[in-house]
Amino acid sequence: MSKTRIIDAVRHLDLDETRNLLTANPALLTVTDCQGRNLLHLTCSVHCPAFSLPESAAASPDIADRDGATARVKASRKRDKKWQAALS
Repeated sequence: MSKTRIIDAVRHLDLDETRNLLTANPALLTVTDCQGRNLLHLTCSVHCPAFSLPESAAASPDIADRDGATARVKASRKRDKKWQAALS
């Protein structure tokens, strides 16, 4: 299991690497960083206006990190209309 590689791939929005790692080891979908953020939380924290959330996202936007913040909350804090719409 390559927790570091999947986190780095998500933080850099390297979709090909993320897809390859998840295909090779689907259990990586449940990885969290040292702050308890899952892959969806990490993705929402990256600023990239050209990126959109896939409709078949497997992680729930309602799962909270250790601070109790969900992906929906993080998107609203950033006032990111695109992410708010994608997560509704």
